[in-house]
Amino acid sequence: MRWSLVLCLFATLVTILSGLGLYTSAISESSIRELNEVNVDQRTMLNRAISTQLVTQVGMRDIRARLLANDWHDKPEELKQDVTGLDKNIDDLNQLIKSFFALPTQPDQTELLSNIRTTYDTLLNDGLLPQRQRLADDNVGAFTRNAPDVQKMVDSFEQACLNFFYTATDQGTTLYRDFLAQTKLMQWCIVVVLSIAIITIIGMLWDTTVNVARPLTGLITYFGAVEKGDLSHKIPLIGNKASIPICIGRLYTSLAQMQEGLVNIVGTARSSGELIYQGSQHIASGNNDLSARTEQQAASLEETASSMEELSSTVGQNADNARQASQLAREASSSASQGGEVVNEVIETMQGIRTGSHRVADIISTIDAIAFQTNILALNASVEAARAGEHGRGFAVVAEEVRKLASRSSGAASEIRELIDASLKQVEAGSMRVDDAGRVMKEVVSSVARVSDIMDEIASASIEQSHGIQQINDAVTQMEQVTQQNAQLVQQSATASTQLEAEARRLTTTMGHFLLTEFSASSQASIASSPHSSSHSPSLSSANIPSQRETEEWEAF
Repeated sequence: MRWSLVLCLFATLVTILSGLGLYTSAISESSIRELNEVNVDQRTMLNRAISTQLVTQVGMRDIRARLLANDWHDKPEELKQDVTGLDKNIDDLNQLIKSFFALPTQPDQTELLSNIRTTYDTLLNDGLLPQRQRLADDNVGAFTRNAPDVQKMVDSFEQACLNFFYTATDQGTTLYRDFLAQTKLMQWCIVVVLSIAIITIIGMLWDTTVNVARPLTGLITYFGAVEKGDLSHKIPLIGNKASIPICIGRLYTSLAQMQEGLVNIVGTARSSGELIYQGSQHIASGNNDLSARTEQQAASLEETASSMEELSSTVGQNADNARQASQLAREASSSASQGGEVVNEVIETMQGIRTGSHRVADIISTIDAIAFQTNILALNASVEAARAGEHGRGFAVVAEEVRKLASRSSGAASEIRELIDASLKQVEAGSMRVDDAGRVMKEVVSSVARVSDIMDEIASASIEQSHGIQQINDAVTQMEQVTQQNAQLVQQSATASTQLEAEARRLTTTMGHFLLTEFSASSQASIASSPHSSSHSPSLSSANIPSQRETEEWEAF
């Protein structure tokens, strides 16, 4: 609970510091923005407007002076250009005034802004615009007569602007002073909050040292004693103290419970001795049973040996038959190789036939093309003859082409005949090769028949082998059953041995590590004098004889 309150306090302090920082930042931003709007933006825009107004006044006076000097008597265009310049200045002035009034304002500036607007409207409508028109009309006299009134309007406008400047300066000074005062207040608040935080941290350090560090140091001392096997120290229960954290109190309680459990370990020494005794009996009984089953396994092995002799004889016969089958297989392989060669020759012959057939097809295609062209030329010859009438020069040319095509057709036909003759010869040769292949294949069939006879003999031998293998399977099955039983016994023996070893180690470690006065030497002696089985090995019996030093440590419990 106390730590939760401390965390809440720190969270509150952090929140306060963050709030003060945000508040100071907001005040600074507001003051700077207001100062910028009043003393920078508005003053800059108004100064530019005053400057533009002065430039306009100077321009009007310059035009008046030049009109009096009659400089534009012959140059009316230059006068028009200067008047246009005045119009531009007046437009700029209007735009600046509009921008000035469009800026954000303060509530206490309403009267000042109204005065500026009134004096400016009067100056513009009753002063600048009429004076500009008089100059444009070359009415210098009227311009001069109204100049004092216009100057009063200018003075009124400038005075209104000066009043605004004075007020803006006062507002800026006030904003600056307020900002400094608020900043100072925030600084003091931050100092107070930091002081509270430092005091809290110091208090927490003291509380941690007294209620956490010191109890933990005590725990280290108790753990060191437990490590050395000294369980005589009484561990205080400090969990009821309000100043001690709950986790520290639980640690002390857990350590006390652990010490109590370690004390109870000695009480398990007697039961561990009994378990060791029972485990020894299990091992002896298992060894006897394992011996009997081993004898049965030996008898089964004898039967297996007899079956293996018969199986060996049968396997010898199968080996002879296998050798004969191998020889016949080699002969069959040779015959098959010859047949393969003959077949290859047949394939080559057939390939030659196919090649000739392809050439025949090509020549026939050529003949077809020539015939087609011949028909076309004949048609052209007919057309030419019809056109020429008695003059048949074109027909003569066409006739010559027809003769050439006919000659090509005759040559192609001759080649076809030659190819056909060659194909016939190749077909005859292929037939002879096929006959040879048939004879070879007959030899292959004969060899295969002999192989089949030998395979029958192998099958008979295999039957005899199956009987022998069956006997082997029976013997192996019996051996497997006995082996499984032996494995179970071995597993039981291993389990008992493991249990015996674990309990012995547990007994030795427990009784040799912890020194407790609560247990008497007589109770330990009763454990040591437990009866042992006569079937135990000498090594186990000798291992139970303790040395003088072990006896002294045993009696110290």
